[in-house]
Amino acid sequence: TVFGGFKKFILITCKPRKQYVIITPMKPELEKYAGMRICVALSGGRDSMALAHYLLAHAEKFNITLSALNCDHGIRGEQSRKDSAFVKKWCEDNGLRLYSYARTAFQKTSFPPVAGV
Repeated sequence: TVFGGFKKFILITCKPRKQYVIITPMKPELEKYAGMRICVALSGGRDSMALAHYLLAHAEKFNITLSALNCDHGIRGEQSRKDSAFVKKWCEDNGLRLYSYARTAFQKTSFPPVAGV
């Protein structure tokens, strides 16, 4: 597929009704991962979704067993839940096994001062 002079591109729908086109001249060397299992961390953001698309598109060629991991950290409240729901649906739609968990409580931690800092 040719798009603006580039031969390869990835189309990602990241948020409802918004589309992101990521033009990727990247060519990660997947040969060294041939026959391996890779679990990609997915936040639902553009970077992790682009990586997941790329790996999924090349998994069969390199006999890579691909899965995903998502953590609903809850730091951003409802938005964190929406991001995790998006990742879950994307994985379901693409036949990708998803390992997910939700962090339900956070403790504020104060770190002791570091000498010289």
